[in-house]
Amino acid sequence: MRAIRGIARSDNGAAAIEFAMIVWALIFLCLGIIEVGRGLHVRNEMSYAADLAARKILTFEAFSGAVLAPSDENALRLVVQQAFRGPSPEDLSVTFPLDAGGDFRVVLLSYPFSLLIPGLRDTFDLTVSRRVPIG
Repeated sequence: MRAIRGIARSDNGAAAIEFAMIVWALIFLCLGIIEVGRGLHVRNEMSYAADLAARKILTFEAFSGAVLAPSDENALRLVVQQAFRGPSPEDLSVTFPLDAGGDFRVVLLSYPFSLLIPGLRDTFDLTVSRRVPIG
């Protein structure tokens, strides 16, 4: 009887049980920080590529005095995809729609970002856009 009371009052292993209850929250917190960091890195690379495209459009139109032709858009699209240093540059979608007023050209980049954490949302699109004055 005394041995059973001694075991019931013993606190040996209490730290291990507390650690087992808290470790999952710490693991998910660390994985979340890593995923946010990955997302910010990809978005920063997309921002750099969009800025590069905007500079190329500005310099092309300033020196040539003409608007980008479809063949020029394809060449610029390849340059932007090569400048993107994300996980898979071929997945980067680059479009150059005209703004509603026609005074601006929009550089729109879209990338399907997939999470490494299993069980969460599979993919979502990261987008970056820049408005470039034309004319």
